[in-house]
Amino acid sequence: MERLKKVMFVNALSSGATGLLLIVLSENIAELFKVSNGIPLVAVGAFLVAFACLVYYASRRSQAKPQGVKLVITLDIIWVLVSVLILITDAFRLSPVGNLAVSLVAIWVALMAYLQHRYLREGSSNTKKLVNT
Repeated sequence: MERLKKVMFVNALSSGATGLLLIVLSENIAELFKVSNGIPLVAVGAFLVAFACLVYYASRRSQAKPQGVKLVITLDIIWVLVSVLILITDAFRLSPVGNLAVSLVAIWVALMAYLQHRYLREGSSNTKKLVNT
């Protein structure tokens, strides 16, 4: 369970930092991504800050409440799927830098989802082994 908590802490930290950057630097990022304004980036940033709080909270309760971890994993998977959809459809006509950023973040989030799932499953297996001993 300790590895799960560490991965979730990294997820919370990276999500929160990204959210704050999107909020504070929304206009600069909008210019870099070649989108008309930064308001949607502020909204995504606010979501990420709230998500970071959820991840942190779930990581502290992961031993007692695995459903919180499963919610985080589900939200991470949705993020990746939406990112792929954005890239495939070119929905926002992002610049190459914007597409690269969306791709890299999606890869990072997919890694977080994978590791959280793996360590949650390992923790469940270890708990079952202790009970059966």
